Amino acid sequence: MKLDPVLLAQRLVAQPSVTGDSASENRMADLIAEELATIGLEPGFWPTADGRKSVWALHRGGAGKELWVLTSHFDTVGIGDYAGIPGGDAFHPDTLVEPFATGRYGREVADDAKSGRYLFGRGGLDMKSGIAAQIAALASRPGANVLFLSCPDEEAASAGILSALPQVKALADAEGLSLCGVLNSDYTAPRFPGDENKYLYLGSVGKLLPMFLIGGIETHVGEPYRGLDACAIAAELVSLIDLNPDLCDKVGDEISVPPVTLCLRDLKPTYDVQTAFEAYAYCNLMTYSRGPGDALAALKAVAEEAVQRVLERRSESLARHSSEAERETPPELRPKVLLYQDLPAEAREAAMAAVMAHAEGEPDHRDISLAVARAAVERSRIEWPFVLILLAPPYYPHVHVRDMAFRARMQSLGRRFGMCVRDFYPYISDVSYIGGATQPEHVAELASNTPQWKASRLGYTVPEVGLSGLGCPVANIGPWGKDAHGVTERVEMDSIHLTVDVLLAALEP
Repeated sequence: MKLDPVLLAQRLVAQPSVTGDSASENRMADLIAEELATIGLEPGFWPTADGRKSVWALHRGGAGKELWVLTSHFDTVGIGDYAGIPGGDAFHPDTLVEPFATGRYGREVADDAKSGRYLFGRGGLDMKSGIAAQIAALASRPGANVLFLSCPDEEAASAGILSALPQVKALADAEGLSLCGVLNSDYTAPRFPGDENKYLYLGSVGKLLPMFLIGGIETHVGEPYRGLDACAIAAELVSLIDLNPDLCDKVGDEISVPPVTLCLRDLKPTYDVQTAFEAYAYCNLMTYSRGPGDALAALKAVAEEAVQRVLERRSESLARHSSEAERETPPELRPKVLLYQDLPAEAREAAMAAVMAHAEGEPDHRDISLAVARAAVERSRIEWPFVLILLAPPYYPHVHVRDMAFRARMQSLGRRFGMCVRDFYPYISDVSYIGGATQPEHVAELASNTPQWKASRLGYTVPEVGLSGLGCPVANIGPWGKDAHGVTERVEMDSIHLTVDVLLAALEP
């Protein structure tokens, strides 16, 4: 059966499925199930704990015992950025061509809109075109056993894949099949301006979310040298961390993107003329091979440098500001830089219990991390000023494919279709939990530095199956486009057809 993947992608885009909107995500799962039934498969659903569902179907393509998995996610980010487009509808690509062709969003977008080569709309690139390509490949009846699996919640907390992985293992066992490889079809994109390469990725990047809690010494703004502004340390930290290549992870010729700050705030509840005595920040840190302990050690060194710079600047400023006769003698300060694991265990446990007892609703995990860290500092009676470094959720394992036969197969595909084959899919994805294999010592480092790890309420953990993965290699073969998560998100339609062809070649016996 021949299926046009571009037309299918348009149908999938037309069904909203913004992550967190359970009703729309479930309607998306139903639509995908209908499309699977249309090509002769028998779809089923695997529920998540919160009432959403993943959709799956098993294609028996041969008598062999090997089982491939085609995986995807059907949720998308929100559509608030489309509100200002006259006549444009995020879920109807044809309404977006004219406004994007005006040049309002830049010449490249206008040229792409006029070319007729691109499909615009929320989710077209990330990643409903990938789902369409997988279904179209299955419609051609590949000669391999294939499990199709599409999940909700990838853009948030990966609840779909984490709940589905045990089901995948159970189904393979029940069918007497052995998992041999997982092919994700999430989007690919230019790696640099003007890049037209089409990419095939082995493995995936991992992610840590380090958080810094800074305690300063408060003072009146009229006597600034008497204290130590927590915001000054936080700002220096951010300046040393943001886009710092020295903090990148490197494997072979590949280097991760540098860290960026996602949050920076003081903790003053109201305005006054007292300097901030508490501040915090957290940043995105990608990993290829580095464990949490090594990452924290590197960040601790950066934090120590930031503190030293602030103290030196404070001393230099005082010397320049005041004459020797009038110069005050500020208190000598030696801020400590600590890891969360350095705090007494009983203080950490009591802090989590206290936060659980008083928290209402379902607070953001980052807010829980901060609240527990502050409570643990109080109970530890550590001397101020200080910098405390911890890990906040989420955690994504990195995936480095070392299966040489699988690598050779993917390299051969790359040569056959003129694709650039690289390690480490560079965008955070569910693949981390499918192919990850977190080392036991890394789990211990996570547990001792993530305040709410495995707490009974308000806790965070990655299920064991998400830490160990499926035990088989993974690759990403997906359509190519531009501006994922942006209002000008678009997918090159020819690349959707290319993805079908590459998937079918990958699944050849």
